[in-house]
Amino acid sequence: MHLIRIFSVIGALGTVATGAALLNQRARARVMSAEIDNLKHRIDEIHTVAVHPQLPELHLTVETTPRADVSVTRTGVAPPVTPPEPAPTPEETEFRVQAALHAQADTYARTFEEEPIDPEWSGWAEGSIQLAAGRATGIRVVSAHCKSSLCKLDYSLDDSANPTSALRDCVQRLPWNSTAFNNVDTQKHVGLAYIAREGFDLPEVAAADAAQR
Repeated sequence: MHLIRIFSVIGALGTVATGAALLNQRARARVMSAEIDNLKHRIDEIHTVAVHPQLPELHLTVETTPRADVSVTRTGVAPPVTPPEPAPTPEETEFRVQAALHAQADTYARTFEEEPIDPEWSGWAEGSIQLAAGRATGIRVVSAHCKSSLCKLDYSLDDSANPTSALRDCVQRLPWNSTAFNNVDTQKHVGLAYIAREGFDLPEVAAADAAQR
């Protein structure tokens, strides 16, 4: 009985000793496993920092300058405003009209004096003017001369005749379509007209000639 018990005790002690050793090995294994996991975690952190480094955050500040008003020059002074020209007085208007008429009359007179005579047309045109004036109302031919593209008509008017209507009546009776320039002295009841040949226009007045008036 005693031997069995001692053996049992020894066996129990051996079993206890053996169990303690196993427990010690398992504890060491867990410690080593924890250390290995810790090392793996640190390696992952090092790899993450190496591959994806944390860059410092940048802040960009843009300053804007308001645009200058388009109506202001670079010097900051607004451009001067040119006031509109005042309307001409009735006297100024009449002066300008008379100046334009004189410029036209001078141009037509110069053209008529310088151009050559077309004998095949001039005689027939002069007779046509005489005939048309004889049929018109309030106008009498003083003289009619034609050259190659222009006719000059000096005429007189009846006291009651309208100078514009009288010459228009005469020109409309001509056997060709024409334009005419009429310059009348209403006090003396006489006038001077230049009549263009069909297919021709009255001579153009140069701007310089009109400006000199």
